[in-house]
Amino acid sequence: PTVHDAGTYTVDTTWSQPPYTVTFWQKTTGGTSSSAEDQIIAVDNGVRTNFYKNQVSTVEIVDAATGNAAYTFRNPPKFSDGSTRDAYYETERVIDSYFYHPNTAPFIVTRLIQRFGIS
Repeated sequence: PTVHDAGTYTVDTTWSQPPYTVTFWQKTTGGTSSSAEDQIIAVDNGVRTNFYKNQVSTVEIVDAATGNAAYTFRNPPKFSDGSTRDAYYETERVIDSYFYHPNTAPFIVTRLIQRFGIS
């Protein structure tokens, strides 16, 4: 929200439960707040801050024979508008999620043992 023009987003609410701080940024247009879909949520865990946009993104897989949606699922929340800068931050976020996930180390170690045959 701070990279946008001054006054585009304003802090609506802040909630804190150590070590987490959650800040809700509301988009303002013409001095009035817009809908909840224009809200940005910042989650700070003391190490890094992740930003999420309050938006639902649903993917539909259409059955070619009937033309109806055969399967639907929700995409995970992300904060990106397609620019190179946002692609960089999105890539960093994915790498961070792999790095900090508790199953990453056991998974990689298992694959290394399978590949090289020793422990």
